[in-house]
Amino acid sequence: MGLAGNLKKRIVFGLGIGISCGCVVLAGGWVFTVAIATAVFVGAREYFELVRSRGIATGMKPPPRYVSRVCSVICTLMPMLTL
Repeated sequence: MGLAGNLKKRIVFGLGIGISCGCVVLAGGWVFTVAIATAVFVGAREYFELVRSRGIATGMKPPPRYVSRVCSVICTLMPMLTL
């Protein structure tokens, strides 16, 4: 696939994501809150997996898996408290 095909794919996906996010923002309320909570959950899981795989610092053990899951759930519930 050449540069033109790659650029076309990127533009189509960018427009799709942009329109989807715009609809979520315009809907507001619980739709927006659930979308933000989902994004926070995915981000928190990614962060804790990164910490588990790379470690915090030399010689330190990563937190147990249940601790990272509890923290992910707490982070996910935070946007719900704004309503």
